[in-house]
Amino acid sequence: QASERLLSKAEERWTTAIERAGGDAFNEIVRMYVSASHRDATGAGCALAALAPDAARHGAGVRAAFCAKIRTHIDLLTKIMPGRSAEAKRKKALSALAEMVGAVVLARATKGDELSDELLDAVVSDLTSAGSKRSVVAQP
Repeated sequence: QASERLLSKAEERWTTAIERAGGDAFNEIVRMYVSASHRDATGAGCALAALAPDAARHGAGVRAAFCAKIRTHIDLLTKIMPGRSAEAKRKKALSALAEMVGAVVLARATKGDELSDELLDAVVSDLTSAGSKRSVVAQP
């Protein structure tokens, strides 16, 4: 399906970013995903933020495909998540993914208003150790 292909492309982008970032992979993923450029790329951005609300209205097959890809994203985040135990890292990854996707969805809905940038900045600041020092608005 088209949505499955889009989700696979997002997975590839995350994997590439993780490989490039090394020890700062989680912060890099957050800054890449929760950014003005991602918010503005509605046609080329992540299918999680763009299509999840529609997937909820489709049948079990579409939801199962979304669920599988969401699990893959959670697994990727869990691997790079700071934390002591696998359980704690997974819990943080679940929360981070929900916060990241929610931020992009809300920022897209409020694009053109200062609230949009404010949402992105707040989530980057909340999730990253350097978030308060780098504004997502200034990201390329």
